[in-house]
Amino acid sequence: MNKLSKVLFFIAIVLCITLPLSAAKMMNVTWQWLLNDPYVTSYRYQLDGENEDGWTVVGADTDKYVAVGLDPYKDYTLYLQCTYDGEIWSESAVSTAYALLEYVEVPVVEETPVVVEETPVVEETLPSTADFSVFGYTVKNSWVPGTLTSVSETKGLLSEADLRGFVLYEIAKYGDLLLNNTSVEFIPDGFVLTYPETEDASLYIPTYKSDIEEYVNTLFAPVEEEAPVASEEPVVEETLPSTADFSVFGYTVKNSWVSGTLTSVSETKGLLSEADVRGFVLYEIAKYGDMLVNNTSVEFIPDGFVLTYPETEDASLYIPTYKSDIEEYVNTLFAPVEEAPVVEEALVVEVPVVVEEAPVEVEVVKVPEPVSDIVVSVVTDEITIEIQNMESPVAEKVSTFDVSVALGADFGFKTGRSYNPTIFPTLGIAGEFKDMFVVGPLGIGTRFDANFIFRPLDGTFIGHEFSYFLNNNNWAVDGTLDAKLMFSLGWEKARVYMGFGVGYSLASNITGITSHTGSQVLGFNSAVVATGVVGAQWKLGDSFFLSLEGQGRYFFQTKEYNAAVALRMGWNF
Repeated sequence: MNKLSKVLFFIAIVLCITLPLSAAKMMNVTWQWLLNDPYVTSYRYQLDGENEDGWTVVGADTDKYVAVGLDPYKDYTLYLQCTYDGEIWSESAVSTAYALLEYVEVPVVEETPVVVEETPVVEETLPSTADFSVFGYTVKNSWVPGTLTSVSETKGLLSEADLRGFVLYEIAKYGDLLLNNTSVEFIPDGFVLTYPETEDASLYIPTYKSDIEEYVNTLFAPVEEEAPVASEEPVVEETLPSTADFSVFGYTVKNSWVSGTLTSVSETKGLLSEADVRGFVLYEIAKYGDMLVNNTSVEFIPDGFVLTYPETEDASLYIPTYKSDIEEYVNTLFAPVEEAPVVEEALVVEVPVVVEEAPVEVEVVKVPEPVSDIVVSVVTDEITIEIQNMESPVAEKVSTFDVSVALGADFGFKTGRSYNPTIFPTLGIAGEFKDMFVVGPLGIGTRFDANFIFRPLDGTFIGHEFSYFLNNNNWAVDGTLDAKLMFSLGWEKARVYMGFGVGYSLASNITGITSHTGSQVLGFNSAVVATGVVGAQWKLGDSFFLSLEGQGRYFFQTKEYNAAVALRMGWNF
């Protein structure tokens, strides 16, 4: 898998984790691994075991396995192996998704049947009711021991997002009292609240009504109240957000915050995707653990995020750590190539062949390294948790060396004899070191060219009298050697590039070639030239590529110039 040549810019955030308010009846688990070994032909995986007949084999382009409908009270372990030839498999990489729930014993359950026998069942199943009105809308409430159902009489008024906002307001107000004793199931226009049967729901109804009014008032505080306050005391200083911008890898991050909320965006629009920042989220969780998961939540926005955290925390103290963590994470992605793990050669097994005078064959067996990068994503109806049990990503090899040849046509403008612009055949050979340095999305390298142009001396190649071609020394050659500094943008199969350089050119000692006026070398006239190239390249297969490019030369002594178009084919190593 080719590594993207751009330096990705990451913003330090944490995962937005929805509070587990409803009882999870099942969980779905996604295991995902990185396709970072180009020699792998297949993967195979097995859940909770390594039985020989229990493996599931998938292709090398498969990078995840999803298990649905699992018991949320159990741990599940995935065993993953890879192969180069379909026969010899690596050792297993092991990744465990831990249970989300624990069994809780409720001693009161044993007394329930006794109550049923002594008390008429009909009276206990009849729900109690208590309706009330807030802001002109009626809320209908009914309950039996342990369960309260509350819905809006006006249908279609509320969405699940509205109810979720109120639930989070209640949790912020009552804390663990709600989290440890209740669960919520959202239904159209309302919810069903499950709570300990020993509690009396009727005592909650006045508080419930009061809390709704408080919550709505926080959302729709009267605007008129703010105007007189502004004239009496400097409230502006409290509402104006604090700011602290910084730059990493040439990109600016703009940060602003008020108590409990930090907004961070990239000044360069369109640079980041949600997938970019999610990778850094896993890095941060691995570094800080439950301190982030239990205290923060994040809403993704275009080019950034909004982070919610305890109001008692000072966001300004986080900014230097935030910047440092971005730099650390990006450096782990683009570590020096020398640190990349090398696939080791396995044992060399000598296999004797039982044939007279036959030589001993030596079979080299390559055993793949175990897959070390697996991401586990555990999902229930109301919760998403991602855990990364892998080491820091390792940089792939970026730079390559290419050898290529080109055939094309040279267009004479102000060179040669005093005839109109014409076309001559060209032949070129080049060697290029690609992406020796990477700056953002830009790759920088070097290229060395040898180009030759063949010129009939009686005029133009098109319409040339071929009866005289190559007769009576009626042709000339013009050769240039040069070195260029190359700049390129690359994708998986395509690349665009341009380069500039200087070189030295020799041409046949013929009166008609006016561009070479320097001293003679081995009987050829010389010239110093500036060179340039621009082109597009397509990769065909693993190493073969084709390029279409334009070339140009400028002769310093005579101020003459010419250009060429060439089709280039080559191989990279």
